[in-house]
Amino acid sequence: MLSGQATLDFRWACEQVIGSEATERAIASLPESARRRYGELTPLTWVDYETVRLANDAFAREGERTIDALYEEVIPRAMERSFRTVWRLLIRLTTDRALIARTPLIYQRTRSRGTMISEIVGPGKARVQVTDFHDIPDRDVTALGISIAALLRIAGRSDVKVHGRRAPGGANWTVRWRHRSESKRDG
Repeated sequence: MLSGQATLDFRWACEQVIGSEATERAIASLPESARRRYGELTPLTWVDYETVRLANDAFAREGERTIDALYEEVIPRAMERSFRTVWRLLIRLTTDRALIARTPLIYQRTRSRGTMISEIVGPGKARVQVTDFHDIPDRDVTALGISIAALLRIAGRSDVKVHGRRAPGGANWTVRWRHRSESKRDG
């Protein structure tokens, strides 16, 4: 299950990227039961993964993009929207260790399957893992990597690189970045 708020933010970002008309056509093309579930979303509800997958595939089709290309454009915008208020200021002031430590909390609030573990392994380096999600789809590995990168950029980190791959029981990501002060000092 995925959170209604995250799904609504993704829809809003799709409207910005592929346009409102294409977004509406995509939703209208869904099977009736999925269209109904998607239409009933609120920020406080949860929606099943299959409905979101069908909707995202329809957004990609109507936007004439692959799902990976859609994710690259849409997820950062959706994350920006999610962190648009005081949260943006607060995460910019957060230390790397605190930011990485809170990543599993964000995961937990947006997904009902799997457990995320994260740790700093050195300056500007972290390891993130999702466990208890043996059949995690490749598209989720991609989407979560893009989400991690977007969060770090929103928090003011630069030169963010995230590499993810499926692993036994879930997936792993290696994450690298530079803090804004390091970029200015080196530049």
